[in-house]
Amino acid sequence: MSEPDYKITTWDEQAKHYVTITGAEFEEIKMAKANLLEVLFIEETMDLAIENYLEFENEILTASARRMVQRDFSYISAQSQRNLFSRRILNLLTTCKGYLDQTGHHITNIYGEDSPIAAEFKKATSEQYDSRFVIG
Repeated sequence: MSEPDYKITTWDEQAKHYVTITGAEFEEIKMAKANLLEVLFIEETMDLAIENYLEFENEILTASARRMVQRDFSYISAQSQRNLFSRRILNLLTTCKGYLDQTGHHITNIYGEDSPIAAEFKKATSEQYDSRFVIG
């Protein structure tokens, strides 16, 4: 008995035109789609980190311009700005940490647990982390 054929058609399944593929081709397409979604998740997380960085930088510029023009040097306004900067930097750092953590998982999902690419990513992130964040 031969393996069943698969058909690629439109979403509504009303199309008279379709492409017939084998089970092996179907599995390859299924894997490619899953891998594309993994890469999309990596890209979306990077976009979040970039947007958080831009919000932090914009907040600094806005505060600087406001201080220059309005000359508001009160304790209340300084505390408010400090709290806002703290939230922005916390959002940025949290998003960056999430990017590093989740990207490793996505790479493993694409290439496998024991792949050289996953090992290289883990090694590179560990080296960067160890060389930048010295506590002591």
